[in-house]
Amino acid sequence: MNSPSSLLEATAALARGDLASARPLAQAATRDAPELADAWLMRAVSAMAAGDLDDAGESFARMSVLAPNDARGHAGLGQIAGARGDAHAALTHLHEAALRQPHWSEPSLRIGERLRATRPEQAGGWFLRAALGEPLQPAALSGLLGCALDLRREAPPPREFLLPRPLPRVSIVRSDAGSAHADAVRAAIDRYVKPLLPDVELIEPRTQEASRAAWLNKAIAQAKGEVIVVLRGDVEPCSDEFMRAVLEELMYSDLVGAVGTHWLVAPAVAWTGAPYLQGWPLRRDGGRVAITMHGFDAPVSRGMQALDGTVLALRRELAQRLRFDEGFGGWHLCELEFSHRAYRHGLKLAALAPCAVVQDGQRPADDGFRAEISRFATVHAVPPPFAHRQLPGVTAHVEDGASALAACAWLERICAQRWRLSWESPPSPFEA
Repeated sequence: MNSPSSLLEATAALARGDLASARPLAQAATRDAPELADAWLMRAVSAMAAGDLDDAGESFARMSVLAPNDARGHAGLGQIAGARGDAHAALTHLHEAALRQPHWSEPSLRIGERLRATRPEQAGGWFLRAALGEPLQPAALSGLLGCALDLRREAPPPREFLLPRPLPRVSIVRSDAGSAHADAVRAAIDRYVKPLLPDVELIEPRTQEASRAAWLNKAIAQAKGEVIVVLRGDVEPCSDEFMRAVLEELMYSDLVGAVGTHWLVAPAVAWTGAPYLQGWPLRRDGGRVAITMHGFDAPVSRGMQALDGTVLALRRELAQRLRFDEGFGGWHLCELEFSHRAYRHGLKLAALAPCAVVQDGQRPADDGFRAEISRFATVHAVPPPFAHRQLPGVTAHVEDGASALAACAWLERICAQRWRLSWESPPSPFEA
């Protein structure tokens, strides 16, 4: 059926914000083409914009009869029912919309918002569905992390680890002095690492080195452990899960870190943006801890092209064979370059989500960083740096590292649903 001119004119009027003209034109369109679903949709939308819920409801209902497989009719009826305070009817219609168009993010987002206060774990599944759908819904990622925060005071689901036997000897190398946190880092290693690995070796710089790359090569040459774990100077473990997760993943991957990217386009993993950036870093922020969520892969994301260098874990013989490039004469990019070179040699890189360490905030760029960017561009054939984009992902604050990890455990449980969302129909929002 051809669209009447009144419908085209109503669409144009609404697009330019002329509600006074759009509404009578939309009403005329339903008189001119009473069997056309799009005419009733335009009438409903214009009525909603004018605050006339009765006319909007009747128009969405008529549209649903004319186009029963169109999700927009039920989505509109759900929105109206919610505005009237009828939660049951709102969820019923939104669920019908989700069934008709599972990859449309809007119904799933609205269901998540309605369930969060009473059923945060179930709501998290709906936010995840919205975050994976189209169009992009920034509120979906925030809602997903919010549900995990709501649940963090409940006992998180336990995680089981498959560890190599016998356990390898481990050498932890701090890549710089990190004097502001040196005592805290040592205490954290004693508390969280030594119960599992009593003979763990800690190697720290005692004097000022020429560069981070030079120090790391020197430290790795003297290390006695079969496994090397490089920590930035301000990075400290915040759970006994840290070393367990690292040793487990080293049975499958050659290099393990905290944040990585599936596609490196510049000498900084964050520049790649979503959906390639993966990891849930924990950072100190005053007396609190900030969780930033990048992506949904948990507890590990494999197939990385580069790791950010917060943490690098690998076998000693691999570290000694590859070596850090001492042409990077500062303190910024040698770990990133090392990981990307490993990738280009065909090695397997993985990022843990979360990696149970806490660190300081991002360091500002300086002249040394800019010089290392130039060096990186001469070594690796990636596109030249472009203007820095805002760091993707969403951030929330909690009291301490334990609360952050409890939230991440729930986040991991919710994100585990990701792999069945592509084939499973949206579940009933009324199920417990």
